[in-house]
Amino acid sequence: MWRDRRVAAGAFVRLVNTAPNFALFVVAPLFFIDRIGFSQSTYLVIVTVVYTANIFANLMFGIVGDRFGWRRTVTWFGCATCAVGVLLLYYVPLWVGPNVIVVVACWAVFGIGLAGFVPLTALVPSMVSREDRGSALAVYTLAAGLSAFVGPALAGLLGGAAHMPVLIWTFAGLYVAAAAVTYVLRTPSDPGSADHVAEVDRAHVDL
Repeated sequence: MWRDRRVAAGAFVRLVNTAPNFALFVVAPLFFIDRIGFSQSTYLVIVTVVYTANIFANLMFGIVGDRFGWRRTVTWFGCATCAVGVLLLYYVPLWVGPNVIVVVACWAVFGIGLAGFVPLTALVPSMVSREDRGSALAVYTLAAGLSAFVGPALAGLLGGAAHMPVLIWTFAGLYVAAAAVTYVLRTPSDPGSADHVAEVDRAHVDL
């Protein structure tokens, strides 16, 4: 982490990836059941549908990352989409009430955005030497696990479901900050980098 600060930057982005999601596991049931008016069974159906979409989006963004670029995919399909999605899943239900289809659509934006961080797994170790890739992955995995603690802790520190607007705007701000940090996550191995494109073009010419 201290030899290449890009690894620390990648760990921060990975932490932000799922920390708000783990916080939502704590506060979302109180918000959607007690305030919006869904029954517990309906809420559980919504969660099941949303995270099923997330599973299939994980596969899609592996392909997108290899074509559009790992860093750009994380920035725009991950950070930016989650920032928009977390605002939608709070404000739209307040406006429309307990409408299952609308809430699923809004929450799915956030769930699919979470999958936009998938290329980060390839990006972080590719930035360091071969000898350091195991350590880089260890730092990355630490950040992934730490998000399960940071998310609920952040929800508690900010007042929980009683202060949902504060929580939601904090989450959106974290995703915007993570998008800014992705600017330093540059490596020639990234399919979206100019060096990588030039190398592929040279290979095609040689063939």
